[in-house]
Amino acid sequence: MFYELCVLLIFPFALIYAGISDAMSFTISNKVSLALFVGFILLVPFSGLSLEAIGSHILVGFLMLVIGFIFFARGYFGGGDAKIIAASSLWLGPEYTVMFLIFAAFYGGLLSVIVLKIYTTPLPPFLAKQKWLVNYQTGTAAVPYGIAIGLSGLSIYPYSHWLGLI
Repeated sequence: MFYELCVLLIFPFALIYAGISDAMSFTISNKVSLALFVGFILLVPFSGLSLEAIGSHILVGFLMLVIGFIFFARGYFGGGDAKIIAASSLWLGPEYTVMFLIFAAFYGGLLSVIVLKIYTTPLPPFLAKQKWLVNYQTGTAAVPYGIAIGLSGLSIYPYSHWLGLI
């Protein structure tokens, strides 16, 4: 029962929190990625995955971390994005990481269009008082890619081995 509850809550709520946090403050706390990492380490012994499969999940997570930091160093996205992608890939493993990245790119494109629309459209007075939305209106905000990453993870997670175990 406890295992099932953790499987149902940790990954989805971490990604929801990351998306909301990124939308409002343009940051994703290291605690979110750490929670995903620790959650994986604590739950994987009960997941029924073979040692080989666990190793492949760890390898994919590590590779995504390296690639993410290369992208961060080149200014393609933030450090929080790099860490949350790596932590999510750790959970999703090699079977679902490619689809996770494709969905993230798709949602990121949609998000970019939405941010551009907000930038070019005057906000109604009741929304113009929201500081986090004003950042989008002034053009000082980047695209909060944590939203796209979160939506992608939530789209793929139901198909992962984790939910097949409960």
